[in-house]
Amino acid sequence: YLWKATGATYTGEWKKNVMHGNGTLKEPSNPQAAMNGFEYSGTFAKGCKAGRGRCRYDTGRSYDGEWAEDRPHGQGALQGSTSDIFSNYTGPFAGGLRHGGGGRCEYTSGDSFVGDWIADLRHGNGELTFGPSSPEASYRGTFEHDAISGSGAIIYRSGEQYEGNVLNGSKNGSGRQSVADGAGTTYVGEFSNNNRHGHGEITEPRGYSYAGGWYYGQWEGKGHFKAISPQHPIATTQ
Repeated sequence: YLWKATGATYTGEWKKNVMHGNGTLKEPSNPQAAMNGFEYSGTFAKGCKAGRGRCRYDTGRSYDGEWAEDRPHGQGALQGSTSDIFSNYTGPFAGGLRHGGGGRCEYTSGDSFVGDWIADLRHGNGELTFGPSSPEASYRGTFEHDAISGSGAIIYRSGEQYEGNVLNGSKNGSGRQSVADGAGTTYVGEFSNNNRHGHGEITEPRGYSYAGGWYYGQWEGKGHFKAISPQHPIATTQ
């Protein structure tokens, strides 16, 4: 069947003059109406894509999975186009958007994410594994509106580890930092934009400990310094 007004074609089963059952629908792009073309093969119900099917879009994207009322809905797999920041996503959808728990997304940067989604955004609990060019190796914790925010644990490629509050991917708030210096140095306290800032305590088991005020990575204000061994580094660090 051909719709002359749009150029769309359909081959398949009908019921009461509407697409219903198995079939293939092809619809060309319409720039004037800002509509992308597609080819869908699968099941229909009452004139809509519904059940299970595969759709290839003119944008370069493709989707294979469950449908309801013309939109991806349920479990499915989405392949990104060359203009997308992701290469593929497998997991739950709702109303055409990535939505639900356990969705896995691979990014063109080399990152990968497994966790909760709301309305196409990472939101809730999840684990992000970073690509090889990132100083971070992995993050496990909460996400807010696609950003690493809330609380979680970060492991760095250097061996450093952090567990605590985060905001937009940075150490912010209270947390514990294990430094990769071979000495077992730890810092427990407050952070601001990845810097030790506020009140905190740093301990280098073989040398010293300091508890007190910090100002963007530097000791400042009132504090207590204790030498653990005769030789200790008296240097401020981030």
